Amino acid sequence: MDRLQSMSATNRAITDSMGDGVRLNDLISSEIRGFESQFEISGNPRLVLGPQMTQNLSLILHELLTNALKYGALSVPQGRVNVRLDWTSWVLTFVWQEHGGPSVLPPDGSSFGSRILGAFAKSFCQNVNISYAPGGLRYTLQIHSDQNSCVEPTLVGAMATDVAGSAPENTGDAREPQPFLDRDAEFEEQRKVVLHDWQLYHAGKEG
Repeated sequence: MDRLQSMSATNRAITDSMGDGVRLNDLISSEIRGFESQFEISGNPRLVLGPQMTQNLSLILHELLTNALKYGALSVPQGRVNVRLDWTSWVLTFVWQEHGGPSVLPPDGSSFGSRILGAFAKSFCQNVNISYAPGGLRYTLQIHSDQNSCVEPTLVGAMATDVAGSAPENTGDAREPQPFLDRDAEFEEQRKVVLHDWQLYHAGKEG
């Protein structure tokens, strides 16, 4: 699946969610389809993303998967990827850990993919850490945003008003605290730059 196909699938998932949000586990499953046997996903299964966060994490996931297939753990049959999802004090921590593959080295220069995993990620994450360890790539994101939530399984896809017309009781986890509004403009600008660069890159390949 190329970037355009991935973005199209993500937009369909956002539309299908009818405003209830997209489960992070479902987003990951969609991206890694066909390679499930080489993945282990652990952590909190109740994480739900808003539309913007779904789109930008989809870009991150697609880039990580592409790199792993070309150069990392997924380039060899014995390679494995562990994905860990944690939710603590309103902060989503995403960890992508590769092992069993060839040794990895930091990329030369500033490629399009490097910008996605670096500058683009930093535009909406409070912490971005990339470790090119001999044992495999480790990529960590920490995100505090009103685009993330953690809800009970029974509430996913059922956040509409109840029969009596009142909203479901707030469980304490279903709503984020004050959003980081000062990052919105920066995120949107970085997103436009990334998408524009990708369109130029794609046009160059076809030319």
